[in-house]
Amino acid sequence: ERKIQEFTEQGISITNILEDDYPEILRHLKTPPTILYYYGDISELCIDRNIAIVGTRNSSSYAENSTRALVQSLSGSDACIVSGLAAGIDSAAHGAALDSGLLTIGVLGSGLLEFNYGGLQRELFKRMQADPLSLIISEFAPDQTARSWTYAHRNRLIAALSQATVVIEAPLGSGALITAEHALNLG
Repeated sequence: ERKIQEFTEQGISITNILEDDYPEILRHLKTPPTILYYYGDISELCIDRNIAIVGTRNSSSYAENSTRALVQSLSGSDACIVSGLAAGIDSAAHGAALDSGLLTIGVLGSGLLEFNYGGLQRELFKRMQADPLSLIISEFAPDQTARSWTYAHRNRLIAALSQATVVIEAPLGSGALITAEHALNLG
């Protein structure tokens, strides 16, 4: 109870699987998150227009430029870009969405307070926190640090929250391909 109060005092909103604002699509997962922690307006989450754009953290400039061009081509539509707020393709997708006035959702592989990327990712995180068209969510407690398994685990949420998943550039065995596999399994 005290931890929840601390989190809400830091601007973090919380919902659980029994609440009306909990995303309906997530209830149908084999292992739905019991609790979601988020910054933003979860009521903006409209599944039928969400597009996951994922790829490698070590992306080529060609792939990043292609990502930006794809997202910018959606400007003026009601599309929403979903990704994982990591370096490379994720950052290119979120940044282009913000620059194009599109909704964007970042799904973290850590708790909201433990987002420990620097540079561009930290800047995007702050921009998304301040942007009314952005949502940052995590199923992990706000003080949970990232582990290799948490990233793989969060990828099922990226896929579940999206009607389509686009893989821009990804090596075999990457998290982006795990997301694509989840998307295929979800139809």
